[in-house]
Amino acid sequence: MINIQDALEFKYKGCQYSCGETYESLVWMDEGVAKPTKTKLAAAWKELLAEREKYAYVAKRIAEYPPISEQLDMQFKDKLNGTDTWASAIAIVKAKYPKPE
Repeated sequence: MINIQDALEFKYKGCQYSCGETYESLVWMDEGVAKPTKTKLAAAWKELLAEREKYAYVAKRIAEYPPISEQLDMQFKDKLNGTDTWASAIAIVKAKYPKPE
């Protein structure tokens, strides 16, 4: 099932419309752009899902990285002690969630 609001926001950002949860509730008020068909909105939804999947690794990394305050403390201590605690912690997360090619 497509999310009409998300598909509209993704592909028709800046256009004027009013919409509920269904295509039938879509009232198109933008005179400069034609009202998208159900098919076009379904394609926009599919494209949005692909875009989200493409960058899903970013959200997973962010969730697992230590808080910035801890990272700064690690970097400070690494500088003082000649260690690489921070780089190792970041590398573990990056390896767990690699950037897709």
